[in-house]
Amino acid sequence: MYKCTKKSTGENFACKRVDKRKMIALYSSQRGTIAARMRAEIEISMKLKHENLIRVEDIFETCSHVFVIMEMMQGGELFDYVIEHSNLKESEASAIIKQVASALKFMHDNGIIHRDLKPENVMLSKKPDGKRRKKPFIKIIDFGMSKALSPGRNAQSCLGTPGYMAPEVLEHKDYTSSVDMYSLGVVSYILLAGYMYVAEDIEFTH
Repeated sequence: MYKCTKKSTGENFACKRVDKRKMIALYSSQRGTIAARMRAEIEISMKLKHENLIRVEDIFETCSHVFVIMEMMQGGELFDYVIEHSNLKESEASAIIKQVASALKFMHDNGIIHRDLKPENVMLSKKPDGKRRKKPFIKIIDFGMSKALSPGRNAQSCLGTPGYMAPEVLEHKDYTSSVDMYSLGVVSYILLAGYMYVAEDIEFTH
């Protein structure tokens, strides 16, 4: 990730640079899948316009790299914010969850599931003067595992981050956008408790 500036306005943006050659070298056996996911991430990012979803400003591509220009979020990850505060007050946690839920509803209404919701993929914003807001304003990022579903269709791929994945995903069953709500429940628990929920009594078959 890089910081870049639009010369005509002086506005700062974040630039995600993807080295296509390294991607091919690292994932040569999955070249088609990785390329498809990258295209899907870009398309979804460009399509979704919501105040709590990261905004993609522009995309540039060369023979060796893809550059994704996004709005700058200088408040850091929600994960780091939780680590810093141990656990949040209910009022603060509910304000964050309300924003995340609003963004997810917008995605789901547009037939898209995120599939990797976690504190690391929620960014906090700062005021123009660089100070943190009293009530955190958040945006969901990283649509690399997101998927557009046609009406009446389910997803099947076992994707996500362990600990945040719904049981039906781990059990390789068909699933819908409801898996994002499971992840939201885990995130809510972390915000209030300050640590990860562990479902010790549940066993999953692979």
